[in-house]
Amino acid sequence: MDALENNPDLDVYLSKIYLQVAPRGSIKDLMEIAKMKIKKECQNSEPSRIMSNSLWRDLRMYLNVIVEGVAGCGKSHLLEDLAEIYEGRVEVVVFHPSTSYEDFVSGLRPQLDGSFRGEAGVFVEMCERAGNNPERDYLLFVDEINRANTSRVFGDLMLVLEASKRVDLTEEAEPERTALLSEPSEGAIALQTPVSLDDEPARKYLRVPRNLHILGTMNTTDRSVGTIDLALRRRFHWITMEPLSGDQLASELEAEGADVDSLRPLIDWYSKTNRRLKEAVGPDARLGHSYFFGEGKSAADIATGLLNQLKEVVATFNIKTADVDSIIGDGAPVGDEHWRIHLVGQGLGRRPEIKKVSATRSSDADGQGTSQGSDPEETSTAAQG
Repeated sequence: MDALENNPDLDVYLSKIYLQVAPRGSIKDLMEIAKMKIKKECQNSEPSRIMSNSLWRDLRMYLNVIVEGVAGCGKSHLLEDLAEIYEGRVEVVVFHPSTSYEDFVSGLRPQLDGSFRGEAGVFVEMCERAGNNPERDYLLFVDEINRANTSRVFGDLMLVLEASKRVDLTEEAEPERTALLSEPSEGAIALQTPVSLDDEPARKYLRVPRNLHILGTMNTTDRSVGTIDLALRRRFHWITMEPLSGDQLASELEAEGADVDSLRPLIDWYSKTNRRLKEAVGPDARLGHSYFFGEGKSAADIATGLLNQLKEVVATFNIKTADVDSIIGDGAPVGDEHWRIHLVGQGLGRRPEIKKVSATRSSDADGQGTSQGSDPEETSTAAQG
């Protein structure tokens, strides 16, 4: 709650609201009342709901937001709460290496008569929906935004994406409430992109409405995907989503009716492992908490998910054998076993696997190198991702 009480962004946001409605001399009091109300809501809400409400406020303020975090920390899960907040006015697109400008913004499509016609991509379609209903907020949710070549996909949207270049269509007459125009609009910056909607003649001037919010998610663990260049990065407000701590995780699991007592050893191991990963490798190497959630999940199911992610972390960051042993400690406790990471091979051919060791032998395993001399019958190949 200290972060909430001393949050300059919250002060800026509330001042923008109350400068429009408050009597002279009462702005400070109203802001304090609003912050107390938000703080009370936070105390009675689960962390995921708090994050969603905070994110919604950031989207209304900055318009373009990217949430980054390690795999499994709940970035995509935010969509469920945001869909409720936006009352279904949400469109979801998942970027991948083949995503293009023509898919996202607009492009020429062949017609049955052999001609070509400019057709809208999901971004232009959402601009038009938001422009037709400027009193309501709309959300374009871009999952895995960095898996595509973002410079190519966003192309010439760089300028019109900026908050200062957006247009407010609430004061325009209803027939003129549209993002696409046939002629340029005086005083508004528009993108030239000829698009035909339905059977209408092509309209080529696109204005980006202020009530269209763009939210991207980005996995910081995966080093095999592209990065976002500085020009596009400056047009987004960035938020880092942290994995839940052990106490936060136990609290959320308890709220969902899970048997926290039986999972406590695994929760403690997860918390300690994340602390060691952050110190020894870096914050992007940590494990996500999403593996603990889901109906009917056993400790073995959870441990399998956590160790499969840990295998990828070991391979991605090329963690040394001795460091792996110190990071995982005794290993993930599952019943009367401890599950560990066993490194097979050397150099570029080295591969991490999951190894199950009885609890009575785990202390012996700590004193041995895991890259050689292990019993092959103790290695679980079924648990490999």
